[in-house]
Amino acid sequence: MAVPSTQVLAAWVKESLTDEAWVPLSEALMEAVSSRWTGKSHEEVADFVEEKLPFVAEHLRDEAACAAADGAICPFEIDPEELEYVRRIELAADHLLQKLRRICPFDFEEVCARLLSELGADSKVTARSGDGGIDFIAVGVDILPAAINSPMQCRAAVIGQAKRYTNRLIAERALREFVGASVLQRNNLRVQQRISPLTPVLLAFWSTANFEPNCKEFARRSGVWLMDGHTISSYLGKLGLTEWVMSLPDEVSIAPIPSTTTVQEIDGPGG
Repeated sequence: MAVPSTQVLAAWVKESLTDEAWVPLSEALMEAVSSRWTGKSHEEVADFVEEKLPFVAEHLRDEAACAAADGAICPFEIDPEELEYVRRIELAADHLLQKLRRICPFDFEEVCARLLSELGADSKVTARSGDGGIDFIAVGVDILPAAINSPMQCRAAVIGQAKRYTNRLIAERALREFVGASVLQRNNLRVQQRISPLTPVLLAFWSTANFEPNCKEFARRSGVWLMDGHTISSYLGKLGLTEWVMSLPDEVSIAPIPSTTTVQEIDGPGG
């Protein structure tokens, strides 16, 4: 087995966190490496962990900071002190994420539209064929605090794409194609007078999987609202939609959430 990179080591640490108790990062990394990098003595693993620990801590802190900047829910927390501790958070979202990865892709589109409805928008899914890559649309999204009653013409619209995958990393190309399709859809909404020429339009690409780093960077530069599976699951729970989602029928049977270092994909006719 090749020497694991810092990114892989950080993924191993996250997978090893099973509860919300704080544990020393050194212990979590030692356990993760020992169980996965076989054929090494305890002393070799200990030396390797000591060497890589600062870089793994830096990677986890950068990941947590990027999640905060992107509006994502980070599934772990790392102590900012020099002697690093780490813990798993948002455990309840994992069970819901498992469910989202089993449902029909069209049902996942309904989930995305329902989430926006719970936020007060007038949302709907698009036609199952000929949608041009657009899966859900919402208008009347209030982007001001709840205490401020904004006029309808000042509220935003959302044009979205929903991707139901297991653990596939979504590439930048998929996002670029979505942005191109959204330009045409935005014009259609104006022609239909569902939005005005000056209505703010948010582009939302939501998936049960995650995104490659360059995809996230493109989203930051272009202003696309990304949500990965963990973030969507967390928001569904906060909005009281857990019971409704769990009542949706399964389309596929999958194993427990796979390693983040594994690429696995399930596509459906609209996924």
